[in-house]
Amino acid sequence: MSATDQQDGPAEIRNQGERLRTWGTFGEGDEKGALNYITAEHRIRAAQLVRRGAVFSLALLITDGKGPMGHNPIGRFNPLHHMTATGQESGPLDMGATADFTDDVLVIGCHSTTHWDALSHIYYGDRLYNGFPASDVGSEGATRVGIDKVHEDFVGRGVLLDLARYQGVEALEPGYAIKPEELTACAERQGVTVGEGDILLIRTGALTRVEGTDWSGFHAAPRPGLHYSAVEWMVDRRVAAVAADNNGVEAPSTLPGVRNPLHMLALRDAGIHLGEFWNLEDLGTDCADDGNYEFMLIAQPLRIAGGVGSPLNPLAIK
Repeated sequence: MSATDQQDGPAEIRNQGERLRTWGTFGEGDEKGALNYITAEHRIRAAQLVRRGAVFSLALLITDGKGPMGHNPIGRFNPLHHMTATGQESGPLDMGATADFTDDVLVIGCHSTTHWDALSHIYYGDRLYNGFPASDVGSEGATRVGIDKVHEDFVGRGVLLDLARYQGVEALEPGYAIKPEELTACAERQGVTVGEGDILLIRTGALTRVEGTDWSGFHAAPRPGLHYSAVEWMVDRRVAAVAADNNGVEAPSTLPGVRNPLHMLALRDAGIHLGEFWNLEDLGTDCADDGNYEFMLIAQPLRIAGGVGSPLNPLAIK
């Protein structure tokens, strides 16, 4: 790879970032980014989408020592669930009247299962979203644009774009990059619009490669996902956030010297939160059955002080 090739990737991102940047749009001190597009009026309209009372959890099952992490280069590990008091022996507290209790502990990485990335999760040029310095994230967490700043904001209209069904396949090809024109075509086929304040969900079918607790098939090939040019598509439509059923939202980068261009543009420049490892299988089936790809979505992160991400149990309600 030549020196010129190595520079082309970063230059492309810098140019796109400057063009798509929404810094200052919601004020100098804003820490919510595109979530500002979800207004009270948006939520009232989203609540009116509930017709059947059907609820779909979009979270992965948390199982002791098992999950999507496996062997990875950045030190993430699968959740650990440990029982500290069971029904098989007496507990340490005399509760009287034959009563006793069970108890447990969960050790979980904020990015190790279904989760949101906070805007503080990615920076470049020593700057976070809205121009805050990267040094605002220290050993005690993020003092700016942390997940605690948006702990009650992920409530609104959800829209599913099922790209796998749109292509007539169980799952998109490994490494497949979904470009803006395909998002538009999929929405038209499904008879749904994507607009201001929407939380966009992208189904690639990646989770169909998981067998029980065996994630080897999922990790055996490059993930399908969004091409980084999709950020402009979302910015134009004022999408509030985007989540997908893969381990990065985006497809593998084709830009030399840049590993996660969509993360860079979405989180740092456009202020669009990203959700990963969302289980969209049951919801996708239901949407295909009733032809309705919009719903009320409640997807609150935990209120983690200074967190740069958070696990969650998102709920789609139709």
